[in-house]
Amino acid sequence: MAMVLINMKKIVILLLIISLSVTLFANSLPTGYLIESHTSYNGSINWTKQDVEVIGYGALIVSPDRPYFQAKLMAREAAKTDAYRNLAEMLKGIYVTSETTVLNFITENDFVRKKVEMFIQGAEIIEEKEIEGGGYAVKLRLALGGPKEGNIASVLLPEVAKNDSDVLTTKIQFGSNYEEKPTYQVPKSTSDVTGVIIDARNLEVRPAMSPKIFSSDGKEVFGPRYIDPYKNPDSPLVAYTRDLETARSLARVGENPVIINAIGVVGTNQSDVVIAKADADIIFDQNKLGGFLAEGRIVIIIK
Repeated sequence: MAMVLINMKKIVILLLIISLSVTLFANSLPTGYLIESHTSYNGSINWTKQDVEVIGYGALIVSPDRPYFQAKLMAREAAKTDAYRNLAEMLKGIYVTSETTVLNFITENDFVRKKVEMFIQGAEIIEEKEIEGGGYAVKLRLALGGPKEGNIASVLLPEVAKNDSDVLTTKIQFGSNYEEKPTYQVPKSTSDVTGVIIDARNLEVRPAMSPKIFSSDGKEVFGPRYIDPYKNPDSPLVAYTRDLETARSLARVGENPVIINAIGVVGTNQSDVVIAKADADIIFDQNKLGGFLAEGRIVIIIK
């Protein structure tokens, strides 16, 4: 009977602390950041900062044969185990391209699987705390992108580039107000372009680690083959925001980014964006001067 009561108490406490997951660790990030929540794993993907955060929980049960200090240590270990499990499961579903997820790569390539597992185990514990009522919570963070070789992108993007194709995989879905005309704006017309901002808020675009950009005639403007991961000191991944102000504030696009409206979307996951041919020509011409495509200096604004 005592064992049943302890198990019931453990269940109640776990339900309580999971219900507190939204407010347990407060984040004060700009509203323009694109943050995708995954409640099934008590986690989220920050597509602007390009990292993943998850929370793990453990019940803290004190009993006659389990004093407080021992119960706390056990609760902490349970919370860590839960957090790493949540991180591993959530990571599998992240789209790398519009056609592939992380799961595709780790099931088909043992080297990639082992490297990804290593990164997961090396995820940073950024916060932990005891929860009132009898529980413990641990919060992990894992970088998707970042400088050179210390992140998931450094393993996945070379694999993407090996099998990359510049052929459209699905038919282009143009926006309802589609017009084949240039939309580009450059803040300083007398200066070299330092990056690209694509406004795709008029379309149903889903984020991915390495999306492509196509022109309306089907020509690839940007993709994983263009990126030199050693040229961008920040990250080779495309970043996402929810508004133009936030996009322009990111250092990755520099002081003079060209701003272009997307006119369509393509790809199984609808992660690849389409721009007018005239806008694509501008990007090609300006890239010859600035080389920003090789540095992945691109931000996409989505709803």
